[in-house]
Amino acid sequence: MKRKNLRWISITLSALLLIGSVLSIAADNNSVIYAAKKRTTKEKKANKLPKKKITKKPVKKITKKPVKKVVKKPVKKTTKKKVIKKSVKKTTKNKAVKKPVKKATKKKVAKKPVKKTNKKKVVKKPVKNTTKKPIKKTITMAEKYPPLVTKDAINIPWGMIISWNDDQGAYDLANCITNRVKLNSYISKCELEYKNSVDVTHGGTYQARIVVDYRDGSTYITDPVTFNVSTADADKYEPTYKTDIYLSHDDVNHILYSNDNVERFVRNNILTNADGYFPNEDAQFNRTKFNIVEKITPGIGYLWDSYHWLQYSNAELDSTTGVHEYCIKIMYPDHSYYITKPIKIHVKPYQSEEYLPILKNELVLKKDQQADENVLKSLFSNANSLPKETSFLLTDGWLDTSVIGKQKIAIKVEYPDGSSYVTPQVAVYVK
Repeated sequence: MKRKNLRWISITLSALLLIGSVLSIAADNNSVIYAAKKRTTKEKKANKLPKKKITKKPVKKITKKPVKKVVKKPVKKTTKKKVIKKSVKKTTKNKAVKKPVKKATKKKVAKKPVKKTNKKKVVKKPVKNTTKKPIKKTITMAEKYPPLVTKDAINIPWGMIISWNDDQGAYDLANCITNRVKLNSYISKCELEYKNSVDVTHGGTYQARIVVDYRDGSTYITDPVTFNVSTADADKYEPTYKTDIYLSHDDVNHILYSNDNVERFVRNNILTNADGYFPNEDAQFNRTKFNIVEKITPGIGYLWDSYHWLQYSNAELDSTTGVHEYCIKIMYPDHSYYITKPIKIHVKPYQSEEYLPILKNELVLKKDQQADENVLKSLFSNANSLPKETSFLLTDGWLDTSVIGKQKIAIKVEYPDGSSYVTPQVAVYVK
């Protein structure tokens, strides 16, 4: 009975073990198989048939199915996805561009705000202002005693010079200052702001400001003052004239012979106005006069005078060869005058300077040939181009052509204008 009980117990235990092994195969195939083999070997003697059937069937089915599915499917899918490296290409392109890095470097190199701050600090404006302020504390005379000018027009006779404290008939600019009496001890000088702002040689209305100089060195420029210059004959009769005159030395010497010659020459050869254009041209007294004066600036250097005309005499003309500049002064019966712009008087050279005779290379004369003027003329290569009536003479007055040989002579060439030229001594051969 004990043996039968042991056999049933072993059978039930083996059955339970087999059921447990089947359930645990899915979790761990290798461990189930191993356990089944160990336990079956111990009980081979009791029951061999059920052990063989149970072990063979599950082993074959379990090993084949999971191995094939697990190995093939994941390997194929993973290899294809890794070869197509799409994400790698995108990341490399974005990193290579680096746009924000370039912009940041350019802006930092400029450093504009740094330069501005340096310049402002170097100037030191407050320091300059502090140094100037204490200097301006003193009030100048120009600030303390400003001049007041008249609002009425000032009448100036034609040609009267406008100046400061001049006793020779000039108009005193200080008369334009209404508070002059109070300022006499402070003012040192008064003058027009611009010298030609009032042209006393042309009648009309002018406005000019006055510069007042004080004794402490300060100045004050007044408001404009109106000046009325009276109209004169010089404004009514304006001359027309030539700007280039050509004269010979004889002409210049003839003009300088007397003042009457100068007036006639100017009226007939320089001025181009019609006869009788100027007032009282032919009168013996109180007539218009014409003179040649030195080159000057119109309106300067001539003083208005009710008793006589200054600068009435003619300038001394230069008779040397060349170009000389002069002005023509026209003096009218009312004591007004007109000074032209500079004209050029061309003094032509002497004929001896303009036509220089040229000797030939070889001077040969025949024996017993008479040495007259024509023979001497033949010794010059340009004799035919010299002015007509040019004469040729021997300086010694003698040339002996009866003797064969070499002789030295000098020839004098006289021109129609009175000039002459004497050649150096040259050799003449008599053959």
